[in-house]
Amino acid sequence: MRVFTAFELPESIKDEIYKIINEKSALLRNVKWVEKENLHITCKFLGEISEKQLQELLSKLEKKFKKGEKIRISITNFGCFPNFRNPRVMWLGVQGEVDKLKKVWGSLEEVSKILKIGEREKEYIPHVTIGRLKSSIILDKDWVKYTSKEFEITHLTVFQSTLTPTGPVYKSIVKIPL
Repeated sequence: MRVFTAFELPESIKDEIYKIINEKSALLRNVKWVEKENLHITCKFLGEISEKQLQELLSKLEKKFKKGEKIRISITNFGCFPNFRNPRVMWLGVQGEVDKLKKVWGSLEEVSKILKIGEREKEYIPHVTIGRLKSSIILDKDWVKYTSKEFEITHLTVFQSTLTPTGPVYKSIVKIPL
């Protein structure tokens, strides 16, 4: 099964971000916009893993994270990967207790390395992907101006991702308290 981990967003934040997507979709037609129900802050993409690997992953993560941690963040700042001059992925960034999100990601890197799943990543930039460009245009950081209310992250969700002709379908497998 194809698996990734993510921090879920409150419905009110998804509503606000989706309003932005609706406004911007009228201006840019060469973009595959993210569906409202798929908005999240990706932590780590793990790729194709077996049921056994999934169970090992869950066991190790549940031991690492059961501490009752709350991470206070907000969504803000428009960005693009790899850059504004050649954007392929459009996203909104995260501010607040980003160091705590990075700590969770670091733990996931350790566990996935031990289990030999997922690819190693040099750094983690917490973000909410809002769209993927099909052809190149030049954008700048002021194209989207938005800052959400602060909210709490209390768990990491493990999702199964199924690719379909109309786009990915995400199914929550388990929520692991932080």
